[in-house]
Amino acid sequence: MSSTKAPTHHASVERFCSNYLFILEKNSIPKDSLPWYRKPVEACIKTERNPS
Repeated sequence: MSSTKAPTHHASVERFCSNYLFILEKNSIPKDSLPWYRKPVEACIKTERNPS
């Protein structure tokens, strides 16, 4: 990823995560279950950042 795209990508990821957590809260997902919802998303973001 070029250095010019990194800040834009970071902002997009931050916005996505914020929206995702908002949707989980809106759907009454218990706070102790959030890690189970967050883990696959974080893995997907990590894969996006470091494709093999």
